[in-house]
Amino acid sequence: MIQITDLYKSFGAIAPVRGVNLSVQRGTTTTVVGRSGTGKSVLLKSIVGLIEPDDGSILVDNVEVVGAKPKLLEEIRRKVGYVFQSGALYDSMTVGENLAFPLQRTKKELSWGEIKDRVFHYLEQVGLPEKLNTMPSELSGGQRKRIGVARTIITEPACLLYDEPTTGLDPQTTREISELILHLRDNLKITGMVVTHDPYCLKIVSDNVAYIEDGVIAFEGTLEEARRSNHEFLQTFFSLD
Repeated sequence: MIQITDLYKSFGAIAPVRGVNLSVQRGTTTTVVGRSGTGKSVLLKSIVGLIEPDDGSILVDNVEVVGAKPKLLEEIRRKVGYVFQSGALYDSMTVGENLAFPLQRTKKELSWGEIKDRVFHYLEQVGLPEKLNTMPSELSGGQRKRIGVARTIITEPACLLYDEPTTGLDPQTTREISELILHLRDNLKITGMVVTHDPYCLKIVSDNVAYIEDGVIAFEGTLEEARRSNHEFLQTFFSLD
Protein backbone atom coordinates (compact mmCIF):
# COMPACT_ATOMS: atom_id res chain seq x y z
CA MET A 1 0.00 0.00 0.00
CA ILE A 2 2.85 2.38 0.89
CA GLN A 3 6.44 2.15 -0.38
CA ILE A 4 8.97 4.70 0.92
CA THR A 5 12.40 4.77 -0.73
CA ASP A 6 15.49 6.83 0.21
CA LEU A 7 13.43 9.59 1.84
CA TYR A 8 15.21 12.70 3.11
CA LYS A 9 13.89 15.77 4.93
CA SER A 10 15.76 18.49 6.81
CA PHE A 11 14.72 21.68 8.56
CA GLY A 12 17.75 23.93 8.40
CA ALA A 13 20.58 22.22 10.29
CA ILE A 14 18.21 19.56 11.67
CA ALA A 15 17.71 16.46 9.51
CA PRO A 16 15.28 14.04 11.18
CA VAL A 17 14.82 11.88 8.04
CA ARG A 18 18.07 10.78 6.38
CA GLY A 19 17.28 7.99 3.96
CA VAL A 20 14.21 6.15 5.20
CA ASN A 21 13.15 2.96 3.41
CA LEU A 22 9.90 1.36 4.54
CA SER A 23 7.11 -0.84 3.15
CA VAL A 24 3.57 -0.99 4.55
CA GLN A 25 1.70 -4.03 3.25
CA ARG A 26 -1.96 -3.78 2.32
CA GLY A 27 -4.35 -4.98 5.02
CA THR A 28 -1.76 -4.83 7.84
CA THR A 29 -0.89 -2.40 10.62
CA THR A 30 2.69 -1.16 10.87
CA THR A 31 3.77 0.61 14.06
CA VAL A 32 6.58 3.18 13.88
CA VAL A 33 8.57 3.77 17.07
CA GLY A 34 11.69 5.67 18.05
CA ARG A 35 12.95 8.36 20.37
CA SER A 36 11.43 11.84 20.29
CA GLY A 37 12.60 13.99 17.39
CA THR A 38 13.57 11.06 15.15
CA GLY A 39 11.20 11.97 12.32
CA LYS A 40 8.20 9.72 12.97
CA SER A 41 5.55 12.42 12.54
CA VAL A 42 7.55 13.95 9.66
CA LEU A 43 7.24 10.58 7.95
CA LEU A 44 3.44 10.47 8.37
CA LYS A 45 2.93 14.03 7.17
CA SER A 46 5.13 13.40 4.14
CA ILE A 47 2.92 10.49 3.07
CA VAL A 48 -0.13 12.76 2.69
CA GLY A 49 1.82 15.74 1.31
CA LEU A 50 1.58 17.94 4.42
CA ILE A 51 5.39 18.10 4.33
CA GLU A 52 7.40 18.14 1.09
CA PRO A 53 10.48 15.86 1.33
CA ASP A 54 13.85 17.05 0.03
CA ASP A 55 14.48 13.83 -1.86
CA GLY A 56 13.24 10.29 -2.27
CA SER A 57 10.03 8.54 -3.25
CA ILE A 58 6.70 7.76 -1.57
CA LEU A 59 4.35 5.51 -3.51
CA VAL A 60 0.77 5.20 -2.26
CA ASP A 61 -1.02 2.44 -4.14
CA ASN A 62 1.68 2.85 -6.84
CA VAL A 63 1.08 6.61 -7.17
CA GLU A 64 4.00 8.98 -6.47
CA VAL A 65 3.34 11.51 -3.68
CA VAL A 66 6.62 13.45 -3.81
CA GLY A 67 6.23 16.35 -6.23
CA ALA A 68 2.55 15.58 -6.88
CA LYS A 69 0.36 18.44 -8.11
CA PRO A 70 -2.53 19.62 -5.86
CA LYS A 71 -5.22 17.73 -7.80
CA LEU A 72 -3.29 14.45 -7.55
CA LEU A 73 -2.57 15.07 -3.86
CA GLU A 74 -6.30 15.47 -3.28
CA GLU A 75 -6.88 12.05 -4.88
CA ILE A 76 -4.15 10.50 -2.72
CA ARG A 77 -5.67 12.00 0.44
CA ARG A 78 -8.95 10.30 -0.39
CA LYS A 79 -7.12 6.99 -0.15
CA VAL A 80 -5.08 7.85 2.95
CA GLY A 81 -6.76 9.34 6.03
CA TYR A 82 -4.80 11.14 8.76
CA VAL A 83 -5.89 10.80 12.39
CA PHE A 84 -4.46 13.70 14.43
CA GLN A 85 -3.49 13.39 18.10
CA SER A 86 -6.23 15.73 19.31
CA GLY A 87 -8.95 14.47 16.98
CA ALA A 88 -8.93 17.93 15.30
CA LEU A 89 -12.70 18.39 15.61
CA TYR A 90 -14.46 21.68 14.82
CA ASP A 91 -15.59 22.95 18.21
CA SER A 92 -18.48 24.98 16.77
CA MET A 93 -20.08 21.89 15.16
CA THR A 94 -21.87 18.95 16.73
CA VAL A 95 -20.36 15.49 16.35
CA GLY A 96 -22.81 14.74 13.53
CA GLU A 97 -21.95 17.97 11.73
CA ASN A 98 -18.22 17.20 12.09
CA LEU A 99 -18.74 13.86 10.36
CA ALA A 100 -21.04 15.25 7.68
CA PHE A 101 -18.61 18.03 6.72
CA PRO A 102 -16.04 15.92 4.78
CA LEU A 103 -18.86 14.10 2.98
CA GLN A 104 -20.41 17.39 1.88
CA ARG A 105 -17.04 18.41 0.44
CA THR A 106 -15.97 15.17 -1.24
CA LYS A 107 -19.17 13.18 -1.90
CA LYS A 108 -21.39 15.74 -3.56
CA GLU A 109 -23.41 12.98 -5.23
CA LEU A 110 -24.85 11.91 -1.85
CA SER A 111 -28.26 13.14 -0.76
CA TRP A 112 -28.69 14.61 2.73
CA GLY A 113 -30.49 11.42 3.76
CA GLU A 114 -27.57 9.30 2.57
CA ILE A 115 -25.13 11.54 4.44
CA LYS A 116 -27.12 11.17 7.69
CA ASP A 117 -27.21 7.39 7.26
CA ARG A 118 -23.46 7.24 6.71
CA VAL A 119 -22.78 9.52 9.72
CA PHE A 120 -24.78 7.23 12.01
CA HIS A 121 -23.16 4.11 10.53
CA TYR A 122 -19.63 5.32 11.22
CA LEU A 123 -20.51 6.52 14.70
CA GLU A 124 -21.63 2.94 15.32
CA GLN A 125 -18.28 1.69 13.95
CA VAL A 126 -16.47 3.61 16.72
CA GLY A 127 -19.08 2.73 19.35
CA LEU A 128 -20.53 6.22 19.89
CA PRO A 129 -23.87 6.52 18.03
CA GLU A 130 -25.42 8.28 21.04
CA LYS A 131 -23.01 11.24 20.62
CA LEU A 132 -24.57 12.38 17.32
CA ASN A 133 -25.80 15.74 18.67
CA THR A 134 -23.05 16.25 21.25
CA MET A 135 -20.61 19.18 21.08
CA PRO A 136 -16.87 18.31 21.09
CA SER A 137 -16.38 20.20 24.37
CA GLU A 138 -18.67 17.65 26.05
CA LEU A 139 -16.58 14.65 24.98
CA SER A 140 -13.86 12.92 26.99
CA GLY A 141 -10.36 12.66 25.52
CA GLY A 142 -10.94 9.09 24.39
CA GLN A 143 -14.30 9.97 22.85
CA ARG A 144 -12.73 12.86 20.90
CA LYS A 145 -10.16 10.46 19.47
CA ARG A 146 -12.86 7.97 18.49
CA ILE A 147 -14.90 10.70 16.80
CA GLY A 148 -11.73 11.89 15.05
CA VAL A 149 -11.28 8.37 13.68
CA ALA A 150 -14.93 8.24 12.59
CA ARG A 151 -14.61 11.54 10.73
CA THR A 152 -11.51 10.24 8.96
CA ILE A 153 -12.96 6.87 7.93
CA ILE A 154 -16.32 8.26 6.81
CA THR A 155 -14.87 9.03 3.36
CA GLU A 156 -13.79 5.36 3.22
CA PRO A 157 -10.00 5.62 2.76
CA ALA A 158 -7.98 2.47 2.12
CA CYS A 159 -5.31 3.45 4.64
CA LEU A 160 -5.19 5.34 7.94
CA LEU A 161 -2.20 7.12 9.47
CA TYR A 162 -2.47 7.46 13.26
CA ASP A 163 -0.30 10.07 15.01
CA GLU A 164 0.04 9.06 18.68
CA PRO A 165 -3.54 7.74 18.96
CA THR A 166 -3.32 6.88 22.69
CA THR A 167 -1.32 9.84 24.06
CA GLY A 168 -2.74 11.12 27.36
CA LEU A 169 -5.29 8.33 27.75
CA ASP A 170 -5.82 6.04 30.73
CA PRO A 171 -5.01 2.31 30.31
CA GLN A 172 -8.63 1.25 29.72
CA THR A 173 -9.20 3.90 27.03
CA THR A 174 -5.83 3.05 25.49
CA ARG A 175 -7.02 -0.53 25.11
CA GLU A 176 -10.32 0.63 23.59
CA ILE A 177 -8.59 2.85 20.99
CA SER A 178 -6.09 0.08 20.19
CA GLU A 179 -8.88 -2.45 19.73
CA LEU A 180 -10.67 0.04 17.48
CA ILE A 181 -7.58 0.10 15.22
CA LEU A 182 -7.76 -3.70 15.07
CA HIS A 183 -11.48 -3.56 14.30
CA LEU A 184 -10.87 -1.22 11.36
CA ARG A 185 -8.17 -3.54 10.00
CA ASP A 186 -10.16 -6.73 10.41
CA ASN A 187 -13.67 -5.55 9.52
CA LEU A 188 -13.14 -2.64 7.12
CA LYS A 189 -9.82 -3.97 5.70
CA ILE A 190 -8.09 -0.64 6.39
CA THR A 191 -4.29 -0.60 6.20
CA GLY A 192 -2.78 1.17 9.20
CA MET A 193 0.41 3.04 10.04
CA VAL A 194 0.68 4.00 13.71
CA VAL A 195 3.25 6.34 15.28
CA THR A 196 3.35 5.72 19.03
CA HIS A 197 5.42 5.96 22.21
CA ASP A 198 3.00 3.58 23.94
CA PRO A 199 4.27 -0.01 24.42
CA TYR A 200 0.74 -1.19 25.31
CA CYS A 201 -0.72 0.14 22.06
CA LEU A 202 2.15 -1.34 20.03
CA LYS A 203 1.64 -4.82 21.49
CA ILE A 204 -2.09 -4.77 20.67
CA VAL A 205 -2.18 -3.30 17.15
CA SER A 206 1.07 -4.28 15.43
CA ASP A 207 1.46 -6.75 12.61
CA ASN A 208 4.85 -5.17 11.85
CA VAL A 209 7.17 -2.77 13.66
CA ALA A 210 9.59 -0.20 12.25
CA TYR A 211 12.17 1.44 14.53
CA ILE A 212 13.68 4.78 13.48
CA GLU A 213 17.15 5.67 14.73
CA ASP A 214 19.45 8.44 13.45
CA GLY A 215 17.06 9.26 10.62
CA VAL A 216 16.84 5.76 9.11
CA ILE A 217 14.88 2.56 9.71
CA ALA A 218 17.21 0.60 11.98
CA PHE A 219 14.79 -2.31 12.30
CA GLU A 220 11.76 -3.52 10.33
CA GLY A 221 10.01 -6.81 11.02
CA THR A 222 7.08 -8.59 12.60
CA LEU A 223 5.96 -7.93 16.17
CA GLU A 224 7.57 -11.16 17.32
CA GLU A 225 10.84 -10.31 15.53
CA ALA A 226 10.81 -6.88 17.21
CA ARG A 227 10.29 -8.57 20.56
CA ARG A 228 13.42 -10.67 19.98
CA SER A 229 15.50 -7.78 18.57
CA ASN A 230 18.82 -6.86 20.20
CA HIS A 231 18.22 -3.12 19.70
CA GLU A 232 18.41 -1.54 23.16
CA PHE A 233 15.45 0.79 22.49
CA LEU A 234 13.19 -2.08 21.44
CA GLN A 235 14.31 -4.23 24.37
CA THR A 236 13.35 -1.37 26.72
CA PHE A 237 10.06 -0.87 24.90
CA PHE A 238 9.05 -4.50 25.37
CA SER A 239 10.18 -4.56 29.00
CA LEU A 240 7.51 -1.97 29.87
CA ASP A 241 3.97 -2.96 30.81
